[in-house]
Amino acid sequence: MTYLINIFPRITKLHLLFFAIVLSVSLTSCTNTKKHSKELNTTTKTTHENRENTLADQVVHTSSQETQESSQKQDSEKKHLKLLDLYCIVASKASLKDRTIVGKWLKEEFGHSQPYRTPSEWVHIDKNVPLITYFIYNQEKQVVGTFCFQKDNTSARKLWLANVVVDPSRRNQGIGRKLNAFAVKEAKKSKANYLYLHALEAIGFWKKMGWTIIGSEPHCNDIVAIMRIELE
Repeated sequence: MTYLINIFPRITKLHLLFFAIVLSVSLTSCTNTKKHSKELNTTTKTTHENRENTLADQVVHTSSQETQESSQKQDSEKKHLKLLDLYCIVASKASLKDRTIVGKWLKEEFGHSQPYRTPSEWVHIDKNVPLITYFIYNQEKQVVGTFCFQKDNTSARKLWLANVVVDPSRRNQGIGRKLNAFAVKEAKKSKANYLYLHALEAIGFWKKMGWTIIGSEPHCNDIVAIMRIELE
């Protein structure tokens, strides 16, 4: 009996120490769990915010892209409307300023073959010369292109299209297609069956316009394709 009384304090101390250790471990685990839960909530919130920001960026990008596409479509429609307002006149009725502008275009485009000709000599307004030059104007009355007809010395049924130039600053806007339409329309007023041209470059363009290659020959120090389009 005395022995049991003596060891009871020891057992109690051991129990208390054990309980203290268990309680300490439990508190540490609880603290870590709360900390981990808080970090997880923060990460989840951040991920959700990032996802919302990404979706918002996608919406803004899509809206911006749609606005850009709409703007491009409007610009294209405006250009198309401007093309409908193009008109054609004989160069002899054009101002000296416009004839000077076109003469410079022609000199720059074809001057390598005939370097002795001045810009003014490229625009034919003399009725005694078998060449008729036309100017193309836009709705702002600005000259944007030119072409001329040359009669064939071998046959009255053949007419040549020559000196075709579009304002260098206005190319790739559809003016060439309209110019071709004007040229064919004017050529049909003659007695010619076909309209011919010499093509060194832009052969693909002329094919799209309905012209066909019928041969080739030397012309102005180059070998060029002979193309024609039916007028009847």
